[in-house]
Amino acid sequence: MRLRVLGGTILAVLVFGTVVCAQSLDDLTPDRLLMQGQREQARGNLAQAIALYNRAIQMESKFAEAYLGRGIAEQMGGNLDQAVTDYNMAIRLNSHLGEPHNNLATILFYRGDLDGAVAEAGKAIKADSHMPEPFAVRGTIRYMRGDPKAALSDLTRAIELFPTYSADVESLTVKNPRLATTYGTRGMVREAVGDFKGAIDDYDKAIGIIPDAETYNNRGNARVKQGDLTGALSDYSTAISVDPKMATAFFNRGKTRLITQDTEGAITDLTAAIQMRDELDRRAGTIVFPDKGISATVRQVVYACLVTRGLAWEQKGEFAKAAADYAEAITLDPAAPGGYANRGRIHLVRGEFDEALEDLNKAIDINPDTAMPYMDRGLVRLMQGNQPEADKDFQKCIAIDPGMKPLMETRVRLAEKTKRGEPKTSAPDLSF
Repeated sequence: MRLRVLGGTILAVLVFGTVVCAQSLDDLTPDRLLMQGQREQARGNLAQAIALYNRAIQMESKFAEAYLGRGIAEQMGGNLDQAVTDYNMAIRLNSHLGEPHNNLATILFYRGDLDGAVAEAGKAIKADSHMPEPFAVRGTIRYMRGDPKAALSDLTRAIELFPTYSADVESLTVKNPRLATTYGTRGMVREAVGDFKGAIDDYDKAIGIIPDAETYNNRGNARVKQGDLTGALSDYSTAISVDPKMATAFFNRGKTRLITQDTEGAITDLTAAIQMRDELDRRAGTIVFPDKGISATVRQVVYACLVTRGLAWEQKGEFAKAAADYAEAITLDPAAPGGYANRGRIHLVRGEFDEALEDLNKAIDINPDTAMPYMDRGLVRLMQGNQPEADKDFQKCIAIDPGMKPLMETRVRLAEKTKRGEPKTSAPDLSF
C-alpha cells in the first residue's frame, strides 16, 4: 500500500489503484499528522511528509516536534538552510529537545563550522545524555583537532549508547550505518595513537555492520603498520572491488606492492590512482568541507602518488621516468620537500652534481629534520671533492637518525671507490 496527498485528503491506495480508505487531513489532530509525517518520511516520501508537517504547524503554530520533523525531512532532501531554520524554531519552542541540536551539529560539521558543531553537540548531550550521535560528532571533531584521548572517550560513549537507543537492537547493530561509522572513526583514533590491534578490532566491527570500502582501506593501513603486508594487500584489493574508483586504495596498494618488491604492480596501481584526479576532486567535494581545502586534499594525494611512482621507476632503473614524476610532483606542490630530495638523488646517480646540490639544498631548507637529504648531499660534496662539508652532512644525518649509519657507511665506501676508479659521471649506489 502507498499513501498519496491530493489537495486536503490523504488517500490510502493499493498498488493496483483500488481506494481502500480516505480521510480528510482536517479530521486529523496535530499529533496524528506528526505521526503520519514521520511514517511517510521513513518511507522516503519527503514531499508528503513535509506537507503533513506543514498542516500540523498550521493547526498548532507552537508544535516544536512538527518543526523538528520538517527539519529532518528538509535535511534529508538537501535543503539545509530550511532545515536549520526549522531546528532553531523547534529549540525556541522546546529547549529540552536534544535532537534539533544534534542535527544542527551535523550540518555545521559538514559546513566546516567545527566550533559551532561542538557547541551544538554539547547542547544536545545536555538535553539528552542518552543520545549517541552528538557524542560521535564531538568525538570526530576532537580527533580532527588532535585530542585523541577526548575523542576516544566520546566515541566509546557513543558506541555504548547505540545498542540501547532503539527497541530494535538486532536490526540496529546489524544495519545501522551511524554505528559502523563510529566504530570506523574510533579505529582511526586508535590507529593514530599506535593501538593497531584495537584499531583493527574496531574496523572488523564496522565491516561486520556495513562492508564499506573506506573501512577496508583503513584496516589495510593499520595492518601495514602491524607489519601484515599480505593482509593489507588483501584489504586494499577488497576495497577496490567494492569501489573500483577509490584512488586512495589504489595508492595504498601500490605503495605496499613497492615495499614487497612488486614494482610492476606498484606502477600499475599508482598510475591508476594518478589518472583518477577528477574522481578525487569530485569525492573531496562531497566529504571535505566546501571551499576549505578541497584542492589541497587532492593535491596531497596526487603528489604522494607521483613521488611513490618515482621511487618505483628508480627500483626499475628508469631514472628519466622517475625524474619526470618528481618534476611533476614539484610543480604540483613546490612547498613539499620530497620531490626535491628524490630528484636530487636522481641527479646524483647521473653525475649531475650541481643540479643535485640545488635540489637537496631546497629539500633541506623546507624540512631540515630529515636524515636522507643530508646523506645524499654529503655524497654530492664528497664526489665534488669537498670533504669537510661532506663530513658535516654525514654527521648531521647520523644525529637525526643514528640507524642510518650502516647504510651511510656503505654508500660512502662505494662513492669513494667510484671517485677513485670510474668516470665522474658515474655515481654511488642509490640503495636506501
